[in-house]
Amino acid sequence: MFSSCTAHVEDVSRADFDVITEIMTLEHVRHPSEHVSQVRAHLRDDGLYVGSVPNRGGLYARLRGRQWYHLIPPEHLNYFDEQTLRRFLDTQ
Repeated sequence: MFSSCTAHVEDVSRADFDVITEIMTLEHVRHPSEHVSQVRAHLRDDGLYVGSVPNRGGLYARLRGRQWYHLIPPEHLNYFDEQTLRRFLDTQ
């Protein structure tokens, strides 16, 4: 049986989720460390956090440079490439 919840993690009471998915979210969050900590608080110990962010180190971003369409402050507050995202998540 699957259940789902579409809400801000801050608005959900403590629950143990198997999976929390955020697609194109982390780049919009003012305090990403706090946000990821809150997400982790809602995951089971063996839970999975699945997400995606625009890849600042990707080919299209490198080719377009300052014209890359995801380079849109103040909407996007954080930018990650594969290495910086891994490093960030590993420290959380």
